[in-house]
Amino acid sequence: MGMMTTLRNRMHVVLWSLLILFILSMTVGGLVG
Repeated sequence: MGMMTTLRNRMHVVLWSLLILFILSMTVGGLVG
């Protein structure tokens, strides 16, 4: 029940979201461009 665990999990989710968004944008750019 520590604040650090919650913070770490949140950072993990944010990092994964950024990674997925990056891959999606690259794929869309490759398909459209």
